[in-house]
Amino acid sequence: MEDQEFLELFGQSANLLRERTMQQILEENAEYQQICQAENNAEKQYLQLDLTEAQRRIIDELLSMRERSCLLYADTAYLAGIKNVLQMYRALHL
Repeated sequence: MEDQEFLELFGQSANLLRERTMQQILEENAEYQQICQAENNAEKQYLQLDLTEAQRRIIDELLSMRERSCLLYADTAYLAGIKNVLQMYRALHL
C-alpha cells in the first residue's frame, strides 16, 4: 500500500470514527441541543424578514463563510488533538 493511499484510508477511517463519537457526545450535550434549538428559531425569524434578494445573498454568504471557517477550525483542532496525543504517547515511551 502506497503512503498516499494509506493516508487517505487513515483519514477516511478517522473521519468515520470522529463522526460517530461526536454524534454521541453532542446528543448527550444539553447545551449543544439548546444552541441548536436557538439556531433553528433564529433561522425561522431570518426567513420572515423582509429583505431584498441582494441583502439575503449577502447575509447568506456571510453565514456560509462563518460556517466554513468554523468547520475548518474544528477539523484543525481535532487533528491538533490527535497530534498532541501522539506526542504525549511518544514522550511517555508507550
